[in-house]
Amino acid sequence: MHLRRPVVSILFVLLPFTMKGQKKYTLLGIAQAGYGTSYPYFVSFETNGSLLTGYSVTKQPNGAEFKAEIKGRINRKDHTLFFTETRSLDKNPDSKMTICLFDAKLTYKLLGTKYQVSGTFTGTDMNNERCSTGTMTFEQPNNSTSLFYVEKKTPPPAPKPDTIAKKEPEIPIVPANTITAGVQKELEWNTDVCVIDLWDGGIIDGDIVTVLLNDKEVLTNYALVKARKELRLILTKAVNTITIVAVDEGVNAPNTAEISLRDGDIGHKITAFNKKGEKATIVIKKK
Repeated sequence: MHLRRPVVSILFVLLPFTMKGQKKYTLLGIAQAGYGTSYPYFVSFETNGSLLTGYSVTKQPNGAEFKAEIKGRINRKDHTLFFTETRSLDKNPDSKMTICLFDAKLTYKLLGTKYQVSGTFTGTDMNNERCSTGTMTFEQPNNSTSLFYVEKKTPPPAPKPDTIAKKEPEIPIVPANTITAGVQKELEWNTDVCVIDLWDGGIIDGDIVTVLLNDKEVLTNYALVKARKELRLILTKAVNTITIVAVDEGVNAPNTAEISLRDGDIGHKITAFNKKGEKATIVIKKK
């Protein structure tokens, strides 16, 4: 009997090419079963947004190949990759073979120059009974051909006054500023309210921030996106401190947050960048 089932330790090469607006990738590796048997393992799929469709091939110890349809998805915000073998595509199945289809749940992160992908899988047979369990691990170089690649982000340079872009035309903007741990910004303020917007002005890669007003949390573990997150902060003191905490740097360091602050009809634009766990500070002094 040829049982088709790993515990999977896989080292793969991921080869992409574009096909009718979609990208196609190939994963090559080795699947090792919990009982010790190793299998060459091959996955080919196309991506359409976050969705994956394609097929897998497991090569048996006797040289025979088992082919299955796969469907899945990639969640770049959570750094997860899922795929499920949905049905057998084997045209000439061995009647003695137990068909066991994988359901894999993986996460990935950037370590040095490579992406590390790891997770677990379970297998079920045609009677929907469990027939295998195990783990999967992959490596992939961090380059533009990678399924997981996100363009590397660098700290923004301090802009020159004569190159400052204007915010919304109806609100005058003072020159933009860059703040980080140890480098704060002080603003003179006219009103009792600060309207603050936060967003990711670059590639969305999982930056997470917490915002404090006078050491009290007003926004907790918020993942920055392109859309602006608005907060209305009541300034109860003569001197108020707004703190931006870098909770997570995402796929590419550092944590970078674009910040807009409105004091009535006056606007201020600030970029905060920090390593994980560090804080950037804005001090507001009411006139």
